[in-house]
Amino acid sequence: MAAGLMHQDELGRYAGRIDYGFFQAPVAFAMQRDTRAAFAELRWMPGAWTVQAGLRHERHRDDGAGSGRATHPLLSLQRKVGTHGVHWGASLSRSSRPPSFYALGHPLVGNPGLRPERAAHRELYYATAADAAWPSRITLFSARYRDLVDFDGGPPPRLLNRARIQADGVEWRSGHRFGNDWQWDLDGAWMRVRDPLDGVALRHRPRLQAGTRLALPLHGGNELSLALRY
Repeated sequence: MAAGLMHQDELGRYAGRIDYGFFQAPVAFAMQRDTRAAFAELRWMPGAWTVQAGLRHERHRDDGAGSGRATHPLLSLQRKVGTHGVHWGASLSRSSRPPSFYALGHPLVGNPGLRPERAAHRELYYATAADAAWPSRITLFSARYRDLVDFDGGPPPRLLNRARIQADGVEWRSGHRFGNDWQWDLDGAWMRVRDPLDGVALRHRPRLQAGTRLALPLHGGNELSLALRY
């Protein structure tokens, strides 16, 4: 069991200029955020099962943008299968995140009325042992977002809250260490992100992401790494 308190002070300053060609407009702002939280977590391991539960309650106050509070529960269940280290697990959780200082305070696209993003996550995974020839993990996930901060081209252009966003997909990763100590890793994700209310296409949410990496050990403890991302 673990329990604790957290206090965090954040101060952000931004200074710059927007060049319109025939004149430059100064862009500057400063914001401060105070966050306080209490949390507790419990893990129980009866036999091949592992049960984990957690709860976090936090309050934050933004200078000039109001205050808010949120409670984040977590529940996860894992089970080992056989004696080879294979295991599966499932989890449910809720989370929230206040808007960034940039989103709240930028004079051109900022919106001081933005609400914190809220999310509910569900996950189901299957994994092999860490010392397997090809240690692998595949995860099915589903997330439901409320008030997700997104950019709207306008006019005028600005950041705003999307009422409801759904994200569903699958992630995978695997790897292998060869006899000459070369390490080859593979990972990727496919997801569908959509707005069920008005079908708005969100920015920077690719449907497919994938990558591979090859690490080659060299003399003297050095390493050469080759990577490809899509």
